[in-house]
Amino acid sequence: MTHDVSKYALGRIAEDKACNYLSVNGYIVLDRNWYCRFGELDIIARKNGVIVAVEVKGGKRNADYPICNITVKKLSKLTFLLKAWLHENKLNEFCIDLRIDAVSVTFIPELQIRHFVGIL
Repeated sequence: MTHDVSKYALGRIAEDKACNYLSVNGYIVLDRNWYCRFGELDIIARKNGVIVAVEVKGGKRNADYPICNITVKKLSKLTFLLKAWLHENKLNEFCIDLRIDAVSVTFIPELQIRHFVGIL
């Protein structure tokens, strides 16, 4: 991984790696980069009947650090966006198990992916 990769490109690569990781671990990716006027969800996936909004954080180093950028305000927004996604897809939030996870992807010294299950 070169050091001159743009932040946008790094984010896209991190999301690709996160999607692959989730798929290999039994998740079905339902949507990616879902956007509405209130914001964006990186990944929406399903596993064992649970709908999961996944926030992807990418960085060049230290797989624990990117996750520290998820604030209480961001968690609240992710919850709101997940409910908006459910509404758009005509799914009832009260009849479905929901969860918010985070996946941290770092590239230096080597690729490292950490999945934080149930951050909210």
